[in-house]
Parts: sequence; C-alpha cells; structure tokens
Amino acid sequence: MAFPSTQSFHHERNIFANLFSPMSREINDAKTNAPVLYFKMKMMGDLQVYTDKTMQGMLLNCTKPQKIGFTWNVFDAENGNTHLGAIKGDFMKSALRFGKEAWTVTDPNGTPLLLFNADVTDSTTKHMLDNLTGFYNPTHQYNIWNAQEKPVARIWSKQGLWRFKYDLVIEDRATETERKMATAVFAAMTLLLKK
Repeated sequence: MAFPSTQSFHHERNIFANLFSPMSREINDAKTNAPVLYFKMKMMGDLQVYTDKTMQGMLLNCTKPQKIGFTWNVFDAENGNTHLGAIKGDFMKSALRFGKEAWTVTDPNGTPLLLFNADVTDSTTKHMLDNLTGFYNPTHQYNIWNAQEKPVARIWSKQGLWRFKYDLVIEDRATETERKMATAVFAAMTLLLKK
C-alpha cells in the first residue's frame, strides 16, 4: 500500500450516479484511465482516501474536530497516522464570491502550508454567471502553491447540467506532504461537488 505516483488525477460522473452513491468517488489516472484512488465520506463527516473501492488500503484519514463546519485534520494512514495538518473550506467566503472556492491548508501547528487561490482568469463574474444558469458552465481553475510560493498543484472543476468533472495535476517537485494535502483538498472538493 503506497500513495500512487500518478501526477494527474481525473474524476467524472453523471448526476444519476450521484443519487446512488453520493458520498464516494472513484478517481482515475488521467492518462491511463485506470482507477488509482477511492474517496469516501460519512454524511458531512470524516473523509478517507483509499487505494481502491475495496477500502482495504487507507492512505489518508481526514477527521472533523467539530461536527459543524468544514475543517478536517489530515492524518497519513500509511505512515502510522502521522498528523500532516488541516484543511478548511471557508464556504461563507466562497458564497460571498459566488462560488469561487476558498480553502486554507495548514501544518499541524496551524502555520499556512499551502496557498489555495483561484486562477486570475477565473473571475467572480464567471462564477456568478455559472451559478445563475446551468447552461453556462465554464471550467474553474485553482492553483495551489507552497509557503515559498512555488507551484504544487492545480485543480479544475466543471459542472454541467448532467455531468461533473474534476482534475488534479500535481507538480513533479511537490513533496510527499504537499501531494497528500493537495489530494485531501481535492477529495473534499470532489465529494462536496464544489466548483
């Protein structure tokens, strides 16, 4: 059991699949389309990242310190449950920006570990139009940098009337911790169907 070396992850599903398994996602290698990860969440609760659908090999265990809110402490299940840090979705800030995502990623001491920002071409107006109509569904892009402002990963999301698509591309130079924390954010966004 090891975190996959894949650099590009992809998830796509139609709205009907969401009705039958709303809190799980199978993630594929974007190049080979082979399954490489499996995300599972309890209803608005803890979320886990597994190697596959059998849920035998847990890679990340993300626990909620409080029942209310969107904060998860991220533990490295394959390395003795080492505390990697925390991810927090600021959904009030996101709502005020018409769905433009706002996430905070910190280390175990609460120090910023990764910076999460919408791409400069991904304007608030674009998000507002996307939320006002189901027919205008652009791809939204988010950039993730480390504390030294070096690129770590990019996330794209696209939600149409019938299909949802998500992609995560991790930079070669990303550390193992950065890879895992970026994947935790990707898991939360994908499971919560965030744009």
